[in-house]
Order: sequence, then C-alpha cells, then structure tokens
Amino acid sequence: MKTKTADILRDVSAATGIPASDIVGRCRKPKFCDARNFFFYECLRLSGQSASCIAQRYGFHHATLMQGAAKHAQLHNAPAVTGFNYSRLRHRMTGEAKARAKALREMTPEQRAEAVKARRISRERKAAIERARCG
Repeated sequence: MKTKTADILRDVSAATGIPASDIVGRCRKPKFCDARNFFFYECLRLSGQSASCIAQRYGFHHATLMQGAAKHAQLHNAPAVTGFNYSRLRHRMTGEAKARAKALREMTPEQRAEAVKARRISRERKAAIERARCG
C-alpha cells in the first residue's frame, strides 16, 4: 500500500523530534539535514511517487531529494532506493560543473549572456512540463 507523503512527514517528525516545518525547511544544520534526508528516503521508499513530484511538492529540486536519500542509505547501511552511488554522483556533478565554468570563462560576454539565457529558458520549459505531468 502506498503511503501519502504528508503521513510520512508526520511520522519522520515524530521519530526525530523535529517539527515538520523544519524538516522541509532550508536550514543546513546537520540535525535538520539528517531528518530531511530520512524523510526523502522514506518518501521514495513508501510513497510510490517519482522524485520530481515529491520534490516539487515540498519546494526542492529532484536531484536534492535523490542525493539526500542516497546519503541516508549510505550512512545507515540501508538498501538504496535510488539507482546511483552517492560518492560517484558527487564526483560527476563536480566535474560537470567545472567543465561548464571553464566553457563560460572562455566565452565572450555576449556569448555568455546568450548561453545563460538559453539555459534559463530550458529549465523553465522543463519545469512547466513537470508541473503539467505531476498535476
């Protein structure tokens, strides 16, 4: 049986002793991040919803949700609910970010402005498609 994310949030809040508003908040203190990662892990494991739909509902990016769930699984020796290795993902993201930054540095200011504009439009289009899909 699939569980609603609101029920999971309530259960995680009760188990950790941290208010639900702090679990889905933006504070980066370790106790809040650990509870948030536990919430992400349980949502992916129990709700049956996609990472994108869960993340959008609580104002996060789906990669944040997947990375948090993977970190929780790694720290607690729990079975992974995502299809990637946490340490490899961090390394790959860092490499991609470095390559993108290097490419932007080598562009003229006009080319850089055009690239940033194209990327923003692409993200907005993806977000609109995801909102339509998730309802």
